[in-house]
Amino acid sequence: MADAIAHMGRAYLGVGLAVVFILHSISLADDATTNPAANTASGLAFTPGPEITLNPGEHVPLIVFDSDHKPVQVSKISWTIDGQSIDQADAAAGSFDVPDDNPFATSTIYKAPARVPAKSTMEIKASVATSDPPVTLTTKITIIKDANWFTVDGDTGFGSKSVAVQLNNQLPCGGGVYGGPIKLLANRYLIRFYGSDKLDSSSQVIALFDFGNDTNNQPGTYVWQAGKNVREVRIAYGEKCFQSLRIDNGGNETSLDGSSTLLEPDPADKSGLIKGFFSGNMFWGEMEKPKLIHGRHVFDIKMHYVTMHGHFAVPKATEWI
Repeated sequence: MADAIAHMGRAYLGVGLAVVFILHSISLADDATTNPAANTASGLAFTPGPEITLNPGEHVPLIVFDSDHKPVQVSKISWTIDGQSIDQADAAAGSFDVPDDNPFATSTIYKAPARVPAKSTMEIKASVATSDPPVTLTTKITIIKDANWFTVDGDTGFGSKSVAVQLNNQLPCGGGVYGGPIKLLANRYLIRFYGSDKLDSSSQVIALFDFGNDTNNQPGTYVWQAGKNVREVRIAYGEKCFQSLRIDNGGNETSLDGSSTLLEPDPADKSGLIKGFFSGNMFWGEMEKPKLIHGRHVFDIKMHYVTMHGHFAVPKATEWI
């Protein structure tokens, strides 16, 4: 494997990073559920999730699932955006396509406005009439102009931060099914990019979105999971690497809550870019003084937890080696 990585030349950063990620994630545990996390009180769940990040004009299906992981019919859901019904909402907030000719439809399409609105983050609520009283689920939609962007908040060590990424065209940014020589990466759908903070050209940003090996290149929301078919996100910014998958000293892995979404291509969009977004809980590790346990020195890593969400738009990968 070392010889293969050495042979990759200028692309070694990307594949090498991916190899480390996958090696770090191998486990004999069963795959985690691919269903969205449910509201514990009601059993209802919402996808894509609590944070949606879109560029102007992009659209995404909104789906509510019941306790049996079956989608709820849209005829039983009332939508509001910033407290206004979808019939009363300002056009600058975007639009909803709620099928009225099919009472059994289960997907409501939200389309972002053509321009970034003055209020870039809005709150969408779904009132679900499957119980009395109805259950309300909430998500936030952020409209941003930058194709590759993320925000991080929580125990970052440097405060809340939003980063617009300037891609580095000298390094291989792209997305697609891995087809290189490393067997551990076979058939995995990967999105990766390299760049810098537009406000700090000396900074470095490296991102990897691993969708697993069973996406079949299909649009949709993929819940992060540990196990045989790992789905995860890792973003290195400056001196910190934020990640969704954690492994304890015993080698046991767990995934923090979150998901990544591949958007359906818009026929009117001729860019050919692969687009999507992510949101969830992540962490970065701080190495502390090793502890002596049963006569052995054990690494001690302090976990710092953050929340992150963002957007990506990268070309289709023409090569992975």
